[in-house]
Amino acid sequence: MLLHLFLETMQSLRLLTLLFLGFLVACGTETVPELKIEQQGKRSIRIDLLESGDLRVSYTTQGDSEHDSRSVLPQSVVAGEWEYTTTPGNETYTQGDWTIGHVVAESRLVFIYQKDTLFAEAAGTTHSYAADPLYPDVDSIPFVSVQIETRPSEQFFGAGPRAIPQNLRGKSLEIYNQPHYGYANNTPNLNITIPWLISSEGYGIYFDSENPADLDLASTDQTVWEYEVEATEELTYYIVPGPLSELTAKYTDLTGHQPLPPRWAMGFIQSRYGYETEEQARNVVDSMKLAGFPLDGLVLDLQWFGGTEDMGDLDWDRERFPTPEQMIEDFGEIGVKVIPILEPYFTRESEHFDYLDEQGWMAKNKEGNSYVIEDFWTGGGGAGLLDLYNSETHDWFWSFFEARTKEGAAAWWCDLGEPENHPDSMIHVSGPARLSHNGFSLIWAELLYRKYQEVFPDIRLFNLIRSGYGGMQRYATFPWSGDISRSWSGYQAQIPVMLGAGLSGIGYMSSDLGGFAGGEQNDELYTRWLQYGAFTPIMRAHGAGGIPSEPIYYTQQTQDIVRKYVKLRYAFLPYNYTLAYENTTEGTPLARPLWYHHLEALEAYTGEDQYLWGESLLIAPAMDDGQRERSVYLPSGVWYSYWDDQRYEGGKTETVATPLEQMPIFVKEGTILTTTEEELSTTDTYQASALRLDCWLSEDGSAFASKFYHDNGSSPQALAEGAFDLITWKAQPGEGELKLMAAREQNAPEVTCAGALHWVVHQWDGVVNEVLWGETTLSAGDDSGASNTYFMDEENQLLHVWVTWQEEPRTLIVR
Repeated sequence: MLLHLFLETMQSLRLLTLLFLGFLVACGTETVPELKIEQQGKRSIRIDLLESGDLRVSYTTQGDSEHDSRSVLPQSVVAGEWEYTTTPGNETYTQGDWTIGHVVAESRLVFIYQKDTLFAEAAGTTHSYAADPLYPDVDSIPFVSVQIETRPSEQFFGAGPRAIPQNLRGKSLEIYNQPHYGYANNTPNLNITIPWLISSEGYGIYFDSENPADLDLASTDQTVWEYEVEATEELTYYIVPGPLSELTAKYTDLTGHQPLPPRWAMGFIQSRYGYETEEQARNVVDSMKLAGFPLDGLVLDLQWFGGTEDMGDLDWDRERFPTPEQMIEDFGEIGVKVIPILEPYFTRESEHFDYLDEQGWMAKNKEGNSYVIEDFWTGGGGAGLLDLYNSETHDWFWSFFEARTKEGAAAWWCDLGEPENHPDSMIHVSGPARLSHNGFSLIWAELLYRKYQEVFPDIRLFNLIRSGYGGMQRYATFPWSGDISRSWSGYQAQIPVMLGAGLSGIGYMSSDLGGFAGGEQNDELYTRWLQYGAFTPIMRAHGAGGIPSEPIYYTQQTQDIVRKYVKLRYAFLPYNYTLAYENTTEGTPLARPLWYHHLEALEAYTGEDQYLWGESLLIAPAMDDGQRERSVYLPSGVWYSYWDDQRYEGGKTETVATPLEQMPIFVKEGTILTTTEEELSTTDTYQASALRLDCWLSEDGSAFASKFYHDNGSSPQALAEGAFDLITWKAQPGEGELKLMAAREQNAPEVTCAGALHWVVHQWDGVVNEVLWGETTLSAGDDSGASNTYFMDEENQLLHVWVTWQEEPRTLIVR
């Protein structure tokens, strides 16, 4: 049978196509307006081809009712018809690039894209019923299972942030958000789970359900992977085809793009559990500034409203913080933003518990009364959970965010939203806690984002949130990885967590730099973690247990090293902010696995301790106690050490030194790296007026380019209104000369970045006879950096050129 051949000849699609076309000639085809397959009872399968080129597959018992999704954006369906062919026992449907095969007897599907089999179901989507102790009030609950054949070499990525190896094959995972206090490496389930899976075979699948589910990625049967979702008879999923490096971007097209962050969020943020008083907070900020640490944010834990027993008060404790408005204003004058914490739990002793109880706005027990978690960790007589599924709570809850924002709070730390303590017997207006669990934080994130658009349309929201679900990125969420242990194992967990999040559309995953829970004060661990943190989406130090998270409380050696990397973070602001622009416009994560740009790394590199920062930089932190050298896999091409320009041939593993004061950073050939030479103590003073452009030429002499994005750092409408500068730098080597070009693709006068450019050409081993900037001939000079001069550093093979630039395209010519 034709579909049998589909399965037997997955690797021989030309033969398959010939057989298929020959069959069509023999049997003919007809067209049908929709692809809908009726099953037993009232069940049916409907497959829609979307204008994006993706497929939507719906298993339903409700006929053609519209699927309601909190994660997926509205999708347009292609208006065309399907070509339909049938033989005894088998059917095929073709439209555009897609052919769908259906084995009728087994109700099993095969998905073929551009004449290549993406995957075949191992069995038809199954429905089952079973008793489950998590649902004691019902005799049995339904389950829906999708089983898909997997090839021996297939690898799987994504599924949200998880502290396990990036290749998820062989793992059994839960789709159920879980906090794990003091977790370390090899923790498979964390605060955010995303039912999105990327296959190395060139497809991604998003299972569009918030219900708890299990992913068995060939851990039980090495030939099959399975998604099983509980307490539903229906399931919709999206099949996203494409090159491996494009699947995350296509997923963000499906679920929404991350808005630009406020630029200050790309600076250094200081936090701890917690600053007990206004005096302590002021002393820390003053001491950080006095010690020469750039600083853009200070996070206030729950002490700002009193303490653990007062959780839910949502207003300043003016005994602890007597003049918060003045404190915020004073911090603002030196570029430091205040970020308070809020949680959705309310202790019995909190100011608002009785009111919420009277309104019926907390989640309930089976008797219909407010559910009080008696053993809640805060004390305060137990706590209730605000039922954010009840829309009547939204304006009331928002009123506190609004009031604090008007007082000057710049952003929010939204904690405990998994929800952290969520008994299965708790009931929301949406249903049982277990079925309302994964979507809870997503509702919270959407609430804040929507209200900011309505009330504060000129402020970019920064929501430092601990939990979420599919599509959370479009609500300006900047999550962190939860309450990690203060240990080397906790530190080692962070790269796979960050990369798994990034591949799942969450471009800004960060961690509590230095570690949060347990352990002891450890200068080396703190140093290494902060070095790594300089090249992560959000650089924020945090910790608990009476162990300081601020660098000023460590040894002088530690302070000096950490200060160097915090300043390096600020020097890289132009590069990092351009990565943010790429994330918003294209969906690419800031931190990327090596295979994202170098497919050979899928097989060549199986470690978890290095990554790409953008396309041009490879970051290889030291991640072990006492480590003074490490192995680094460098992908194909030529790479250079950022620190000393040592050349490395890619496609192999090298051993490099890792002295305590230095984290290995590599730059690929054919890179123009944009940094700033402005001395910044806060991003507020950044003007993009003194840019440094480091050029590592391609050894084959080919041209290359990079982009630089700049706006005012605060307007949510900057992209939509074209209020930004977008510049292309291009290097074009030629016979006996090198051209370095600067040209604007977009120029908004109100944010034009004009001023000094410092070009640095690496590995320059030729003589310099003439240097032109446009029509201006530059003079040979020294290393003082005088405008319209150049200097050849022969010892380090660096050619320095200093010029000024305004708006018109200009070319630097070196002969």
